[in-house]
Amino acid sequence: MQRVVSKLRTALANPRAALPYVRSRLRVARGLAALSRYRLASLYVADLLGGTDRFESYVRANEGDRYPELDVLDFRMRVDALDEGLSRELLRDGVREPLATEAYRRELTRLESERGPLTVVDAGANIGYFALQYPALSRYVGGNGNEDEHVEGDGNDEKREGGEGEVIAVEPLPSNAALLEGNVALNGFEESVSCHRCAVGSSTTRTTMHVSTHSNWGTVGDTMGMDHFVDEIEVPVWRLDDLLRDRAVPLDSVDAVRMDVQGYEYEVVRGMADLLDRGDLGLLFLEIHPWYLRETGEYDAFLSTLEAAGFEPVFVADGRTGVLRSEKASYTERELDVDSLDELRSVDFTTEVVLRAG
Repeated sequence: MQRVVSKLRTALANPRAALPYVRSRLRVARGLAALSRYRLASLYVADLLGGTDRFESYVRANEGDRYPELDVLDFRMRVDALDEGLSRELLRDGVREPLATEAYRRELTRLESERGPLTVVDAGANIGYFALQYPALSRYVGGNGNEDEHVEGDGNDEKREGGEGEVIAVEPLPSNAALLEGNVALNGFEESVSCHRCAVGSSTTRTTMHVSTHSNWGTVGDTMGMDHFVDEIEVPVWRLDDLLRDRAVPLDSVDAVRMDVQGYEYEVVRGMADLLDRGDLGLLFLEIHPWYLRETGEYDAFLSTLEAAGFEPVFVADGRTGVLRSEKASYTERELDVDSLDELRSVDFTTEVVLRAG
């Protein structure tokens, strides 16, 4: 709650930022009310207005209210009411990063039309938002096969014939992994989504991971004194090449990789060198953190590795999600006019990038 009070003070010092911040939190409360979680909604608003922590205290004392279930596009998810990150975004908007989500779904549909059922790796799968996208898409096909016709699941779709492909979902944080596994089961995707409790990096080892109040901000990198990191745990790390071999997944069978690893992107790419060199990847979807990669001196090498592997961007968006930026509060993505990886070298903020094999 101290962090909420701090944000409110920041907002009051910057009146232009105050209204969007309050609106965002009120939309979370509205999302809870829409799920008939009226007590949670009222406590959430009361905390916002009074600077109290009754919401968190109530949820911790009543575990049955902690994991509300909601519709997300054409599948369902349980979220964590105490998570200040992805879960609250889904309660607020019912979708995360809508432009990137649409671009990713579009590219998966295109690639599947070319190759048939896909094998997708999701590194940093969190509670399953992106890991569930492909099996949900693959489960139904509209009248003429146009993905846009069945994104909302209008009930008129026909069951797709044949296999549904495979998603290899990798998530190191136990709390996230438990929700991920539950969300896979909730949608009946156990046959098409396998969950692996580990991180991926440049070597197969163990490391310390920093746990955040935002479930999707956990990292093995430098936290640089950020106050949302509240714990540390030790987790196993695999090179992605090694993980796939250990699970008997042929490298040339993997069609797409998505990763959101909070500044650890180059480490993951270094650990999938064989996959890039000998595999048949057609699609990468990355959240890139240039500010961190520059701190470690790896940004140029990271982009050069992707260029050498033959990938070109088909979608790039501003991926910053902070609601109290000093210049202007923002809650929406903004697509960027970036046509090459080389143009990304001048970008210094988080970006969502969908890359297609050239």
